[in-house]
Amino acid sequence: MDSKGQARMLEIGMVLVVALFGAMLLGRIASQRIDIRADPALRNFAYDTLASLEASGSLFQAMYGQKGSGDPELLRAAISSSLPSGMGFNATVVDVDMNRLFSVASRSYDPTVAVSVAYFYYGKDGMLDPKIIILSLSGDS
Repeated sequence: MDSKGQARMLEIGMVLVVALFGAMLLGRIASQRIDIRADPALRNFAYDTLASLEASGSLFQAMYGQKGSGDPELLRAAISSSLPSGMGFNATVVDVDMNRLFSVASRSYDPTVAVSVAYFYYGKDGMLDPKIIILSLSGDS
């Protein structure tokens, strides 16, 4: 085989390697795609739950507590009493850097069919201490 034939074979080999690598990469990306179709009624119920807890003052009290560090058990009790039986929840309180401060959940919470909503607080007693609560619900509203 002359040098032109060898160069052509090398070129074909490189094209095949690049095509194989591209196909593997595309297959990997396509297999990790997640199609989320959140239940709008459940999402609205989650917003309404946070709004009613905010209106009663229990959400603020649970997120900041007496010393500003929050009260996980109060949060668990407030959310549990606001939800119908059979509905699961996970509530996570984070700071603005998304560092988890605390989290509470019910046993019936199923993350594979949950919807999540967030609520933002700027602080307590005029002090800038932003916190975010992320409430995820699963089950029938």
